Amino acid sequence: MGFVIRCLTCVPLAIAIVGCETTPHQTQQALAEQRWQQVRGEVKYQLAMQQREKGRVDDAISSLTEAVTLSPEDAVYRTTLATWLLESGQIPEATRQLQTAETLGASSAAYHYASGLLAERRGAGEEAVGHFEAAFAGERSNIDHLTALVESLVTVGRPAEARSLVDEHLNDFDRAVKLLVIRATIAELQGDDAQADRDYTEARARCEDASWLDERHALLWVRTGAYAKAMPVLKTLVSSQRTNDIGSSAVPDGRGGSDVVSSAQWVRALATCHNRTGTPDQARRLLYDHLESTPTDGRAWWLLAEAHVRLGEWHAAQRCVDRGRQIASDRPEWALLQAYLIARTEGSAEASEYATRVADEHPDFEPAQFMLQALTGNVRDVPASR
Repeated sequence: MGFVIRCLTCVPLAIAIVGCETTPHQTQQALAEQRWQQVRGEVKYQLAMQQREKGRVDDAISSLTEAVTLSPEDAVYRTTLATWLLESGQIPEATRQLQTAETLGASSAAYHYASGLLAERRGAGEEAVGHFEAAFAGERSNIDHLTALVESLVTVGRPAEARSLVDEHLNDFDRAVKLLVIRATIAELQGDDAQADRDYTEARARCEDASWLDERHALLWVRTGAYAKAMPVLKTLVSSQRTNDIGSSAVPDGRGGSDVVSSAQWVRALATCHNRTGTPDQARRLLYDHLESTPTDGRAWWLLAEAHVRLGEWHAAQRCVDRGRQIASDRPEWALLQAYLIARTEGSAEASEYATRVADEHPDFEPAQFMLQALTGNVRDVPASR
């Protein structure tokens, strides 16, 4: 009986001894497995970065997703994955990854950058500014963080602050082309065309493949009346578009993405140059070709009407007015041009009656008042479009 009692007493002790002996072994094995998973995760992460560098975006996202699965506690992997998912338009999954990264204590510059991108997608402009400020403060050598902050400031209506930031840090980034173009864009928004011209010129000198810069610069030249400078560039663009059937050109923006410049803009800009430099017949030919494929381009119909007016082809101009008003009937410029054509074909008295109605319908539209005054004297030129 005493033997049995002693045996029963020893059972818990034996279990305890066995437990003490196996727990360190099991813990060591678990740690080894965890370290192995982390190593595999790092390998997948490095593979993802290489794939991304080569432009294989889908493969990179797939590899990084595996890295997250292997190392689910790594906030860096999740933050990077969220950024890539945002750039590829996968918003719900990007949001989930960022939320998880936040619970893991993420507070890096990369985390704030990704959070800023997500805030922009939600239309939360000021929130995006705050995140981009934190991203740039945490990593001042990252030009993407600076450009994101600058562009977000412009988006929320603070262009002066955005331009000051570029001015302050332009030399820090060796006067990078990206920053010069952003400042030129802001300068255009502020009406500082001279600064925009200088920045585009410097950016062009610093960029080997600068065709996209020529496009932007040419559009600025047209807007500021430097038609002789713009025409060679625009002729090349329109010619290449016709030869290669290119519908648009990708113009790099500040985020490493692109703004799309439509080939229709090139055609309209070149037609404007022809109209304003004494060759409206070439504008007419160019616009007829363009409108065959793009008949709903209201601005092109306006420019074609202007070409006909400059050539004295009043009835053809009237047809353009009729077509253009069908496309953009709410624009009072068509009514002004109608008044001008009435003056040319029926006389100033009839035109002034029509212009009076236009001025009454659009009392805040200054060109209508100007046209009415002009019709009391001599009609000398085609009204300008806004």
